[in-house]
Amino acid sequence: MTKLFVRWFRRNFSNPQAVILAVILLFLFTSIWLIGSIIMPLLIAIVIAYLLEWAVTAMQKGGIPRPVGVVVSFLGFITVSLTIIIGIVPLAGSQLEALFSDLPQMATRIKTLLMTLPEKYPEFVTAEQLNNILNQFNFNFANIGDVLVSFSLEGFKNIVSILIYMILVPLLVFFFLKDKQKILAWFLRWLPSERELSTRVWLEVDGQIGAYARGKVVEIFIVGDVSYVAFMAFGLNYALLLGVFVGFSVLIPYIGATIVTIPVAL
Repeated sequence: MTKLFVRWFRRNFSNPQAVILAVILLFLFTSIWLIGSIIMPLLIAIVIAYLLEWAVTAMQKGGIPRPVGVVVSFLGFITVSLTIIIGIVPLAGSQLEALFSDLPQMATRIKTLLMTLPEKYPEFVTAEQLNNILNQFNFNFANIGDVLVSFSLEGFKNIVSILIYMILVPLLVFFFLKDKQKILAWFLRWLPSERELSTRVWLEVDGQIGAYARGKVVEIFIVGDVSYVAFMAFGLNYALLLGVFVGFSVLIPYIGATIVTIPVAL
């Protein structure tokens, strides 16, 4: 076992470049693990600026100066954010509250419908079997709604934290975009000069993760908008809330779509 580990270590870490890459990754992961909750606004701003950088770069390729591209991208980000905060969040919140209040009624209707099954299909299910199933699942949706509402209120009761995010994150995003080259130059000063492997790995990761992240964001908006329009056309209650659920369900392939089917079916 020891010889196997020694061979693995020599094969992967005999190159100083590999050691430098491992140290950089270890430092980043350790920093996020130890102080991630403290620097969360900074991390969120970095992610948003990273996504917006694609639009700025595209405008630069089209002949638009970078400062103009930064301003246009930032204004687009602010517009979308305000639309979500002012227009979508309050309406989705009110629909969520209405959904929780309607859960007991939904549970009663479902239970009434299920109780008719023994009469219609006695060869498949009996009243005793159905009662046992209902008792196992415990159709007390009122308590579930109260728990979920109290949990959501508990998570948003710290108004100061929300204000910090609303003010600090946009400012950080703007300056990350505006002073990208200066920030990168300052950051690279702290890295070893021999970092060819780290640079190559970053370029590959940047291409793959960047395309995936931007694609997921676009997919969320497309799937959410199309679902909202479809639910509105079908006359479903809570169309906006369900559209938001379906949009974010694409973050978890297969499982997300399966889970979000439950509220849509209800």
